[in-house]
Amino acid sequence: MMLTAVALASDDVAASSARLAKIARLADLLHEAEPAEVPILVAWLSGELTQRQIGVGWAALREVPPPAEVPTLTVAAVEERFEAIGSCAGRGVVQRAALGLVGLRSRLESLGGNLTIESEVGVGTRLKACLPVYAQGEWA
Repeated sequence: MMLTAVALASDDVAASSARLAKIARLADLLHEAEPAEVPILVAWLSGELTQRQIGVGWAALREVPPPAEVPTLTVAAVEERFEAIGSCAGRGVVQRAALGLVGLRSRLESLGGNLTIESEVGVGTRLKACLPVYAQGEWA
């Protein structure tokens, strides 16, 4: 299932004040989903991730890239990336976390991403963390 279908259903539910209409819209979405996607969608639509916490906060979404011209993200691909990010846990991550920016860069690079740091005296420091996007069967 395409991620856009989930986003549209979420928008529809938020826009409706009718409880039965909300239930019907969510039922339709879950009916269209593959069986393996249902627990993922139930978690997402409940405001949770199946991984519970992945160590990425809302601040990471302050500056988002422009949308793709054609939607390509699927529920399975997004869940796979959440799994990869969420699996960066345990003793090794804690040790890297103790290294501050070096640890952050290491964690991002282990996921195929990168970290850019820009600093200007009197202005401040900007960190830009980038992770690859999974699209149409391959990592972009």
